Amino acid sequence: MKRVAEKIRQNISLRKGDMVRVMRGKDRDEFHNKSARVLSVDSVKMKVTVEHAHMINQPTRIGHNRLADGSRVRICRRCGLSVDK
Repeated sequence: MKRVAEKIRQNISLRKGDMVRVMRGKDRDEFHNKSARVLSVDSVKMKVTVEHAHMINQPTRIGHNRLADGSRVRICRRCGLSVDK
């Protein structure tokens, strides 16, 4: 009996419309110091489509914090600024 591999959906902290910097993929040299907008996120393949660039595997690092009122907000791990609108 053969086992069929299940597609596992991973948790990606990026959303459509976020600004990221391309660090992997074919266009990393062209977009190294530029930010681009996320067009789509595929959590099964762990791929992100970025505006004017090819797909990348490892997007900008995003973390989570809780505010004083108990709500959750996404932050940039490098600078600590809020990513949510």
